[in-house]
Amino acid sequence: MYECVDQETIFNLINTPEDEMHDFKQVWYKKSQKPEMVRDIFSFVNTTHHRVCYLIIGVTDQQKVVGVEEDPNRMNQQNMIDFISHLPIANDAIPKVYVQKIKIDGHEIDIIIIPNTRNVPIYLSSKYPQKGQGKPLNPGQIFSRIGDVNTPITETTNFYQVQSLWRKQFHLDVPIQEQYKYVLKDTFNWSYIEQDENHGFVYNLNPDFFIAMEDDDINRHQVEALSIDQIKVRMGWNFLKLKFRNLTISSLLIVSIDESRYYMVVPDHHFIKNNDNRNHPLAYYAMIEETFIHLVDKMINHAPNSFTNYDSHSSEKTRNNIVIYQNEEEKDEIHSKILKLYPELSNSIEPSLEEVEDYSRKVKSQIDKKSGYNEDNIRYILRQRNLAQLINNYIYR
Repeated sequence: MYECVDQETIFNLINTPEDEMHDFKQVWYKKSQKPEMVRDIFSFVNTTHHRVCYLIIGVTDQQKVVGVEEDPNRMNQQNMIDFISHLPIANDAIPKVYVQKIKIDGHEIDIIIIPNTRNVPIYLSSKYPQKGQGKPLNPGQIFSRIGDVNTPITETTNFYQVQSLWRKQFHLDVPIQEQYKYVLKDTFNWSYIEQDENHGFVYNLNPDFFIAMEDDDINRHQVEALSIDQIKVRMGWNFLKLKFRNLTISSLLIVSIDESRYYMVVPDHHFIKNNDNRNHPLAYYAMIEETFIHLVDKMINHAPNSFTNYDSHSSEKTRNNIVIYQNEEEKDEIHSKILKLYPELSNSIEPSLEEVEDYSRKVKSQIDKKSGYNEDNIRYILRQRNLAQLINNYIYR
């Protein structure tokens, strides 16, 4: 579902000269002008920027609101969906196009909303229309919007604009960090390789993207909430360095769990605190979707020939103890709700004395005594686990 445009935004656009984001039409397109409507919509789809575009109908080129109340050619959302879906669009790359009605200065105007997309360039695969209904559009014609001008209906846009549109589709028009996220989502084109002293993941379609796996020499915790529920609780640590050519884009920690039956990129520690728990905030592990941590974690566990021996049982026991948020907004919303339940919630995640003793025996039987784990450490780990599980139950119930 698209996000509706508000009246203030349209009012401001009406008082702004036409540009790459908006255009005015005094009336709706007649039946004989449908090719022109396709050209205008495709021109806004084929923009190199990353913003929503608007065809504002019921406004003159002189920016005067005249309305479309009596327009016999007026289209609504369903009409537009039917029209777009029946066009001979190449590769079935049907764009999302919406129609919204807004009242301004006592008149109804219609807005054709064209959201930003990377699925460009868009063009037709066959002649439209086959006969009649105005000057036809030809297959392969690429219309675009440059400034306040659309490509003429008898022409195709220039080579440099087409090149920019292809760059937009393949995320080559954004910083390298965003390009990296794009290729990480292409899970099945990553391969694990071992060559001499180098080992890691390479992106098959562009080996400039390489994730090196390196040893971690720091003495880190052997048990965390990530591993506390495994049969074997000891974790092993390594670094993953996301490289583009000789540049390191990001460095992440990865842990092996349950004697290497499962690997996970280490989530971030998140803390929930207020004046009541300032010195002892509630802590837990979480990932946020679309971050390097989340995308790399998905890739290493789903690439076709990954080094990981993916074990669903080990995975489930680990993932029950972390939270995966859709975005920062969802995380902030959950934190606010938890704080409203504090301190009752703080008590509910407290492990029992028996549980602490059982897990302490389990950890001490598997971990070097010099590691210094005691019941306080185990209690803290179990509180992290319990909080993550409580949040997951809240999110997915």
